[in-house]
Amino acid sequence: DGAQMWGRISGMASQDQTAKWLATELRAADLTNVAVQSYAASGDFWWPKSWSMTLLGDPAYGDMTIDVSLASAIPVSRSAIPGGSLEAGVVYAGEAGAVSAEGVAGKIAIQHTRPSTGAYSDRTKVRESSQKLLQAGAVAVITWVEQAGNMHVFDFGQCGGPCFNIGGADGVFLTDAIARYWGYTTLRPLQ
Repeated sequence: DGAQMWGRISGMASQDQTAKWLATELRAADLTNVAVQSYAASGDFWWPKSWSMTLLGDPAYGDMTIDVSLASAIPVSRSAIPGGSLEAGVVYAGEAGAVSAEGVAGKIAIQHTRPSTGAYSDRTKVRESSQKLLQAGAVAVITWVEQAGNMHVFDFGQCGGPCFNIGGADGVFLTDAIARYWGYTTLRPLQ
């Protein structure tokens, strides 16, 4: 139906269709005892239908500078962008739970988290830091959720403004771009 989150939400019709498709593929690969369990969702659930996030290239940084789509970007629950789109500079604000609100006014603030036991374990500190950054004048917050690859993470809702999550690879790319072109040097967490 054109929704980007089609098939991702358990209990919704599209997830049931996705599970049935996967079961068919597994059976075609000669796996046995493949079963699909379904249930109907009964609670209110918000999810976006479409979105995009693009780091805009600027010829001031070189002739080969291009726009880059951040493929892992996903809005968090109940986020909305007044007017439907937003363009602003970016600034790295630090680790979720210990962000600095200095210099975030009028900018898109980026915070980092590296959940040790899944995104749920960092939900409170990410939400509270997002709210702090928005209250300090950030026009949006991007949370770099450092997990393997470039996973989509739909969590950390109710931030109080436009908030997105990005995956590990997009987070490295974006913060490296900030470090290289805006001179910020303390972006990466200790490994």
